[in-house]
Amino acid sequence: MQSENMSMRSEAEEHLRVIRSLMERATIYRAISAPAALIAGLLACVAGFGFAGEVNSLRSDPASLVAADEYYTRDFTFQLKWLAVLAAASAVNFWFLARDARRRGDPFVSPAMRMALKAMLPPLLCGAVFAWIRPGSAVVPFWLVFYGLALLSTAHFAPPSLTRLGWPFLLTGFAVLLRHAYDFGVPILAAPWDDYTMAATFGIFHIIYAACVWAKEKPATEVVPAT
Repeated sequence: MQSENMSMRSEAEEHLRVIRSLMERATIYRAISAPAALIAGLLACVAGFGFAGEVNSLRSDPASLVAADEYYTRDFTFQLKWLAVLAAASAVNFWFLARDARRRGDPFVSPAMRMALKAMLPPLLCGAVFAWIRPGSAVVPFWLVFYGLALLSTAHFAPPSLTRLGWPFLLTGFAVLLRHAYDFGVPILAAPWDDYTMAATFGIFHIIYAACVWAKEKPATEVVPAT
């Protein structure tokens, strides 16, 4: 029993140490997240606003889809496009994190990163499952809700600016979910507005976040040489 208590105490101390390390590096992580958020936001805006018409034109008329297989194949292009955006944005974010880890001489998969991933994994996993079981754009509100929950799950160690970003996603997801729930008689196939919703949230929200982070950064104090 004593050894078990000591083990639990040691685990709790390690947990607190990792949290303290994350909080101490909050400013660094905020600086890293800003350029990653900007790139992710720009990718989402291009995918949502730039390619909405091209992709959705294939699915705008359900009567033109002869077979059910063609119906769901074309509808699945919506998810494929946004999953590609997610993969590209995630790759950029991990590149920034890896570069900063090399600069500090720390391992890339550190205890702090494992704790962050452990906190964010449940809502992100829910988003992945709903993407599998929900056809096409019907998954949009669930992506928004679960991404917002993932950001809010980091509240005990992440910069406040990151957790504040979670609330707009969560509330917008609820609003879109209500719109879908009471949109009777509308085909399941994605309308351009679903692409616009993704661009306005994952695009514009991230761009605003990056701009706010950079605006709050204190400029370096200039040293005037003595004459």
